[in-house]
Amino acid sequence: MTVSAKTDMVVLAKTISGGVHHHGWRSPRVLLIGAAAGAMLLVVALVLVRWLTDSGALPATGNPLAPPATARETGILSGHTGMITGMKFSGNGQVLATASMDKTVRLWDAPNHRELGTLATGLVNPNGVAVSQDGRTVAVAPSGRGVQLWDVASRKQLGESLSETEGMRGMPIMAMAVEFSPDSRLLAVGELSGQVRLWDVASHRRVGKPLVGHTSGVFAMAFSADGRVLATSGGNATVRLWDVTSYQQLGQLPLGSFGFVQSLALSPDGRTLACAVSGLNTQLWDVASRQRLGEPINNSATSLGFSSDGKRLVTASAGQGVQLWDVASREPRGDPIGSNPAATHVSYSPVGQTLATGMLDNSVRLWDMTGLG
Repeated sequence: MTVSAKTDMVVLAKTISGGVHHHGWRSPRVLLIGAAAGAMLLVVALVLVRWLTDSGALPATGNPLAPPATARETGILSGHTGMITGMKFSGNGQVLATASMDKTVRLWDAPNHRELGTLATGLVNPNGVAVSQDGRTVAVAPSGRGVQLWDVASRKQLGESLSETEGMRGMPIMAMAVEFSPDSRLLAVGELSGQVRLWDVASHRRVGKPLVGHTSGVFAMAFSADGRVLATSGGNATVRLWDVTSYQQLGQLPLGSFGFVQSLALSPDGRTLACAVSGLNTQLWDVASRQRLGEPINNSATSLGFSSDGKRLVTASAGQGVQLWDVASREPRGDPIGSNPAATHVSYSPVGQTLATGMLDNSVRLWDMTGLG
């Protein structure tokens, strides 16, 4: 091997390992070979990153130079003249029902930001509102006036209010919360007495035995996606899980807190239950094991809901605003949504990326959560 060949090999080795650091002569052939080797290494690295991302071993983060995704306000629904007391999307995400202290429940075409009409309930304080999965029926739980069922299309009440005496005009139910089953056939009614009763929506008749266990009013409820499990919360910081088919209690979650659970939400897969303990914290629980998932989130949420994929949780607090959380880590995802911290209710559309927030100024704001939840 000639002296020139040996010199070229040494320079090539230095070029690949860290570059040529002397200021003397460089062979064009050496520089060309070094550039080709560097390009090949870059291609191999990019292929490796792509394979790791596709296989799930490396999370996809998008363009690192792009600004972080933020919630985009898409509309303001105005009309209520009193504080929002409840809100719920239909299962198909088409209808949003909002209840207010102005004695009305308003129905909205959520995708088009258009009011469908007003239900003149004539009730001072509708404590709860629910929309059937098919978007055809709305249930309203006013304080001390029974439970009303309304037809969305005609905006007329469907028969008499649900009463204590089956098939008769008995004493009105002291209802605190209402929730439709996923198939829209059953309505769960949480009462001030602490019991929960199931009603057949079509016939307005009670179904099965009352679910008895809470010692004070039931403030919130949530069905599992298959309709077999119902989670209920009482005023003494208790959450109970029920088998809807056997009317038996499956278990109770030891929240270890005082106060009452103001809001409940089950993840779409039914595995995780979120509980907002009023004025204290938000807790996540594994439904199967009845074990809490990590430490509570220290906030004072009054309302919460899961994103359609179950990976995000949104909470509302009158003092801390609306915040999105990562369910797996229980860490906040980005800054609070919007500039107004005075939010009382949230409702995540079961489909798509739409979030509705009820504000203390009596308005309802809609947000596009694409890229966030």
